[in-house]
Amino acid sequence: MTLVTRRRTIPGQDLRLTQYHRNKATLNDVNGLQKKPNDWIVTITFYAALHLVEKNLIAKKGQKLRLHEERYKLVIEDEVLGEDVADAYLALYNDCLIARYDCIPITAKQATDAIQYLELIEDKLP
Repeated sequence: MTLVTRRRTIPGQDLRLTQYHRNKATLNDVNGLQKKPNDWIVTITFYAALHLVEKNLIAKKGQKLRLHEERYKLVIEDEVLGEDVADAYLALYNDCLIARYDCIPITAKQATDAIQYLELIEDKLP
């Protein structure tokens, strides 16, 4: 078996939307558990937002991005999305990094906030 170190292709608009819906369905399932895994709620929520944002960036600008930094730069530069979407996206990204790489426990409030950030992004994006 070979270690894959780089994606060969970057998904287009349709695949991004499909992945957003998959992540959103998984988020709803996980959020319905009695004992909520807050770290996974934050992570799934961020990736749902990422795919929705990416789908819209592809639709508007025709750009497919590899790096989180490139994507965030376009989010903050997009006048239609506004500062509130950029702030929500950055909060999701930061909490996802904390959960995944710093292994710092995510609180129930952070998980609830993450879902609210995603809802804000969903409301702003077609």
